[in-house]
Amino acid sequence: MARSVIVLHSSLSPDVAAKALRRELVDERPETGLPVDFRSAYVVRGVVAGQRFEVSRRGYRNNSLAARFYGSLEPETGGTRVVGRFGFPRWVRWMMWAWLGAAAGFGIPIFLLAVAEAMNGTRLLSGNLWVALVVPPGLLLYAALLPVIGRYLRRGDERYIVSFLEDVIAAGPR
Repeated sequence: MARSVIVLHSSLSPDVAAKALRRELVDERPETGLPVDFRSAYVVRGVVAGQRFEVSRRGYRNNSLAARFYGSLEPETGGTRVVGRFGFPRWVRWMMWAWLGAAAGFGIPIFLLAVAEAMNGTRLLSGNLWVALVVPPGLLLYAALLPVIGRYLRRGDERYIVSFLEDVIAAGPR
């Protein structure tokens, strides 16, 4: 998933911009596990650690593929340059690769045996032949379409987060 880099410029210093972000963000890791703010889905949550930060928009649905902005505050003459990109959390990327690997590792041999059984008429598998012909490609297709589905569910979030950053740290593209 190659995503483009977003660069914003602010007249604030990096420390002041980090403080402004901390002030406006809702803590991403509440101790209770319950939603922190019930006002609306337009709450931006995140963590600022030094000059690095990550923010996402809290929604009403639990979407692990929600838009998440990973950025850094870099000093430049006259202010701060915010450099970042949108992406998935690391654990989601690992789980997607694990799902794809497991689906391919178990599904491809079963599918190939089912195709051989259908062509030769020999009995290589027990059970329904059509299940062995349909389910493994379906699992691989689902693994390939999962990021697309996640992007569809998060449509508009990227624009909202960039607008939020522009408002909070008075930044904009130069």
